Amino acid sequence: MIVALIPLRNEAWIAAYSLRAALTWCDALCLVLHRCEDATPDLVAQIQAEHPGRVHVREFHGEWFDEARIRRIALALGRRKGGRWFVTIDADEVLAEPLAATIRSRIEALPGGAVLTVPWIQLWGSAEVYRTDAGSHGRRDMPLAFGDNQVEVAFPSEGYQLHRRTPCGTSWRQRTVTEAEQSDGGLLHLMRISWRRARARQAHRKMIETLRWPEHRGSASRIDAKYSAVVTAPEDITLAEVPAAWWPAGIDRGLIDADAPPWEEAACSELLARHGTEPFRGLDLFGVV
Repeated sequence: MIVALIPLRNEAWIAAYSLRAALTWCDALCLVLHRCEDATPDLVAQIQAEHPGRVHVREFHGEWFDEARIRRIALALGRRKGGRWFVTIDADEVLAEPLAATIRSRIEALPGGAVLTVPWIQLWGSAEVYRTDAGSHGRRDMPLAFGDNQVEVAFPSEGYQLHRRTPCGTSWRQRTVTEAEQSDGGLLHLMRISWRRARARQAHRKMIETLRWPEHRGSASRIDAKYSAVVTAPEDITLAEVPAAWWPAGIDRGLIDADAPPWEEAACSELLARHGTEPFRGLDLFGVV
């Protein structure tokens, strides 16, 4: 079985689309809902009813979004459900249709501990265009799936917890989709189709990292620069039209609500009210608070 491990926190704007897309090429989904206060649980229940026995859910009630710990919960659940290969995608990502049609054989060829990477396609300002330039937030590879061996492979439960997509005990460069195959697309990242959402998310991440791991990147200025780069266009940015053939077939794109208010706006205000302004001095919060 190929099982996707997906964390969700208030993802009603995209989950109705992305989870259905994942089910077109994954055997099962193991979802961990983290303190969802929007319609995400209802949408998940609806998709469970549409796909009996294929969507499994756990909840995580910790205060912070600890990505590695959440994926650890999902991996344990996926193993109990018979998973042999595991997909690590986010709720705001969908695999391009041409790649999804052929990806299973690639994943099933992975030995334990090996990782398959695919191009990470950054949609930019709308659902119609994506970045083609190289760079940290332009054209790059992203780990998509790994083979399990149930021994060395494990997500950590402690330590730095943001952006930990692959477990310990894996080698992430063993297998990849080649440059020549990139016309088939890759993993479409939809966060930036709404600048309001993208900026609110990066403001929230700046605040969280400053509170929890202020030394992880060395200084407030480095934390600020890291997350500002996610929503800043470089001088040499190049864009291209998203091919219609990349969108998952048979799934209504109208299920995506790009204009839904991002939950991170209220979360940023709550952090500011709780901790005051001093911890966040030097951070550009994009006017979110």
